Amino acid sequence: MQHYGLPTRLLDVTQNLLVALFFAVENNFDKDGELIVFSSDKIKYTRSDNVSIIASLSFFDQCVKENIIEFANDSSISDDDFNNKEEVKRLKHEVSLEKPAFIQAIKKQTFKEDYFVVSTRDNKRISQQFGSFIICSLNKKNLNKLNCFRVESNTGKKVIIRIPYNKKSEFLEELELFGITHGFIYPEISEVAQFLKAKYC
Repeated sequence: MQHYGLPTRLLDVTQNLLVALFFAVENNFDKDGELIVFSSDKIKYTRSDNVSIIASLSFFDQCVKENIIEFANDSSISDDDFNNKEEVKRLKHEVSLEKPAFIQAIKKQTFKEDYFVVSTRDNKRISQQFGSFIICSLNKKNLNKLNCFRVESNTGKKVIIRIPYNKKSEFLEELELFGITHGFIYPEISEVAQFLKAKYC
């Protein structure tokens, strides 16, 4: 839904550097573009139990979510005791509605991680964009954890690749040589028509 303008708590990323570059230069021609690069060997897929568990938090109100996170952060509560909490039982039930084969046990560690997820390529736009996403656990103790996955320079500084605003048009022209255009990134017929009209009319 995020691809169609609906706000979500997922962070869109792409596995294709040229696509990432396109997003950094496609608009805001009065501002510099930025590329932030992540690297992780902890890749999940949409069928992952952990991804389903975190995604299912969205069915509950803020109070229930906070209770689940608080239980997960409490070192005096075992995984077994955690799974017997009423809120966690409700969460497991919600997950099992989506995944009948779901094993009714959740590790507390699940709520201490953010997950890089490779999207199912069942949508033309997601496929063209090599789309993936990061789903966050809502755990306040994780606020800076995502930064650990950012690529660092030899000096240990987090890498941000800046594209000067006055070079964006040149990059778009170069990307077109590789077939990375507005029409490629947004393959719906209305978007392709808009791209062709802007380019040739």
